[in-house]
Amino acid sequence: MAERVGQMPEKPVPNTKQLSDLVQEITAGSRGQSPGASQFSESIQQLD
Repeated sequence: MAERVGQMPEKPVPNTKQLSDLVQEITAGSRGQSPGASQFSESIQQLD
């Protein structure tokens, strides 16, 4: 049992790294979509 408790902190670390990588990818994707969303909004405003 004590061995398992000693190993527990090792498992969340990779998950935290994976989560951090995922957040960075989402942030990059959001930034990439922002100009396109602005252009779409401007186009809709011009139609009005």
